Amino acid sequence: MTSEIGRSAGIAAQVTTAIAGNITSVAAVAEVTDAGARSTETAATSVTTVIADLRTLLSQFRV
Repeated sequence: MTSEIGRSAGIAAQVTTAIAGNITSVAAVAEVTDAGARSTETAATSVTTVIADLRTLLSQFRV
């Protein structure tokens, strides 16, 4: 009986370690995703600025 409790505790510890590792991995991926989203937002803002500039330039031309 004592050996079964010990074995079960060992398995529980291994599972806990695996879960902690998975949580760490998810957190790392979330950080990378956040950085990518910020980069995309910056690029979108730049594109919006370029579009506004192009519209201003194009409005100066008359056919």
